[in-house]
Amino acid sequence: MKNFLKSKTQKPRLLFVDHIFHTKTRSFDFLVKILEDVFDVIVVYIDPAEPVDTKQLEDRADYVVIAQMDFLTPLFVVWGKRVTVVQMYDGSAGLPDDHFELNRQVQYLNFSVSLHARAIALGAKSHLVRYFPEPISDAGEQDFSTLRGFFWQRLPNANLNLPKVRKLLENDLDSLHVHTPTDDGTPFDPEILEGMGCDVTTSDWFEHHSDFTKIMDGCNVFVAPRIAEGIGHAFLEAMARGMVVIAHDLPTHNEYISNWTNGILFSDQVSNIPLKENHNRLAEISKNAKLSVAVGHQAWKDSHGGICDFVKNADQAVVPDLPELVPAVQELLAAYQMGIANYTAALQNNKHLCHMLGHWSELQAQLSDKNGVAKDIKAPKEDHIFFGFGAGDSILENGWATPEKSHVWAIERQASLNIPLPKDNIPKSIGLNCRGIVEGDLFVFANGTKIGKLNMGGTFRAENIKVPKKVFNDNLNILNIELKVPEKTKIPSLEDRTLTFACKAISLYF
Repeated sequence: MKNFLKSKTQKPRLLFVDHIFHTKTRSFDFLVKILEDVFDVIVVYIDPAEPVDTKQLEDRADYVVIAQMDFLTPLFVVWGKRVTVVQMYDGSAGLPDDHFELNRQVQYLNFSVSLHARAIALGAKSHLVRYFPEPISDAGEQDFSTLRGFFWQRLPNANLNLPKVRKLLENDLDSLHVHTPTDDGTPFDPEILEGMGCDVTTSDWFEHHSDFTKIMDGCNVFVAPRIAEGIGHAFLEAMARGMVVIAHDLPTHNEYISNWTNGILFSDQVSNIPLKENHNRLAEISKNAKLSVAVGHQAWKDSHGGICDFVKNADQAVVPDLPELVPAVQELLAAYQMGIANYTAALQNNKHLCHMLGHWSELQAQLSDKNGVAKDIKAPKEDHIFFGFGAGDSILENGWATPEKSHVWAIERQASLNIPLPKDNIPKSIGLNCRGIVEGDLFVFANGTKIGKLNMGGTFRAENIKVPKKVFNDNLNILNIELKVPEKTKIPSLEDRTLTFACKAISLYF
C-alpha cells in the first residue's frame, strides 16, 4: 500500500517507510508532520510478513527515513540513498552487531537512550530525542477513591497479558477496562475475563478518538501493554492524564518512569503490586507524571528543528556498481523474515557483503584525490575483496595470519594473494588498503613483476597502482599479487611471531 503525494514545493523529496500496522495506530504521524516542514514526504507502508517487493520501495527521493523496519536498510544503501533509520527498542534491541556493520553508511534517530548508546558504541552516527505528548490542559487531579484500570491486551500469548495483570493487581482494582484488538489478529477470548475480581468492560477499535478519550477519562490506573516499547505513546498519554502507569522495567518505560515517583515499574520477579497498601502515594505519583510530561514536552518541541537538520545532513551511501548487490541484499531480507536466528546466520555467512556495504564510502574516500576524483580509476567495471572473519579467505596464499574482524595481518616480510580473473578480462589497476606495523615501503609484485610500492603508515590507507598488460603474458586467468617488506625496514617481533603489514581490502579496476 503506497500513498503518493504530488509535490507542490521545491522541498527535498523524502520517502518515509513505515510498518503496515501503523495504518491503524498512526504511531509515526507525528514524525511525518515534523519532517513535512522541511521535506516533501511520501509515505509507504510495508507488511514485514510478506515478501519484499522492491518495486514498491523504488522512488526518486534522495532521502529515506525507515521507521521500525530496520531490515530494509541495506536495500536503500545499495540504491545510494541518504538514509536515516528510526530505531524502536521493541524491534531493534535484538539485532546482532553484524547488522550495524552492514549498515555503517546510515545514521540513526533514536527515541531510546539504550539504543542510542549501543549505536554510538558500535561506531554509528546517532541522534537522541525524547518524545513527550502535549500536556492535557483540562486534566484535573485524579480521584483515587476507587481504582479504575485500563489494559490493552495486544499480545495475549506473551508474558504480559490478562492473567499476568490479574496476578499483579489481584483484588486491588475496583474496575478494569480491557481493549481487546491484538497485534497479530488473534480473536479475543472472553472466558479469560472470569475471575478478575472486579467489574470488567471491553472495547474493540474505536471509531473516533473521542470514544477512546471518554474511556480513558474514566480510568486512573494504566497498565502498559507490552514488556518493552519503541516510544510508548499510550503510556505517555496516560501519564499526561495523571494516571498511575504500571510498566515493565525495560526501555522505554524505565527511561521515562522513576519507580514509585512518577509511575510504577515491575520486573519478572515481582508477583504483586500493592496499590491499596500504598494508596496515599498514588496522588503524588499522578502529580509527578503530569509534571514530567509538561516539562518533557517543551524540550521535545525544541528538538524538532534538530531532527530535520539531522535527517537533511545524512551522508549519501556509496556502493560499487555491481549488479549482484541487490539480489544479495534480497537474500538477507528473506533471511530476516524467517527469524532473527536465520538473519544472524545469514550475516555471518556474508561477511564480504557486510564489509563492502559498510565500509565502501571510506575506501572510496581514501582512493580519491583532493578534488574528489578517483585516482587512476577510469574503467567502468570493478571488483572488490574485503578481508576479515572469513571474507577473502579463498584468495589468501602464503604468509598470512588468521583473519581478524576487518583485516588480515602478514606474519612474514612477504605474503601473497592469488586472484582468479573473469574470462578475457584483466585489470588495468588495483587498489590496496594496507597499513604497516611500522612506517616504510611495501613493494607490490604482479605475476612476478614489480609494479609499484605503497608507503605504509600506522593507519590504514588506500592507494591505487597501475597494472601493465605485459605482466599477464599468456595467462589471462590468474593475478598473483606478492607484497614484500624490504630487508632494510626493521620490524619488531611480537610474542612468537613477526607482524609486518595488514590488508583490509583489494580492488580490481578493469
